[in-house]
Amino acid sequence: MSFRDIRIERLNIALHGVSSLVAEQALAGLDAELRRRLGSLHGGWQTDAPSSLRIGPLDLPADADAAAVRQQVAEGLLEALFRPSAADSTEVE
Repeated sequence: MSFRDIRIERLNIALHGVSSLVAEQALAGLDAELRRRLGSLHGGWQTDAPSSLRIGPLDLPADADAAAVRQQVAEGLLEALFRPSAADSTEVE
């Protein structure tokens, strides 16, 4: 397995309809969640990580707890990180 360093210098998250306590708890465990998900990728991983990532709005249930928020944010970040660039994509007819 290959290991990479990913450094997140700044993370801006706007949470609407989520209490500040839930938001704080969700972000407190985000580092561990990202490490767990990256560590579970078999065979290592490669990405041409852009200097900036943007994930769109997350669809959370009204009663989302910290774990649900954390999982959605981590999933969105990893999807953005490993999203193929337009140059890498090929069309299949």
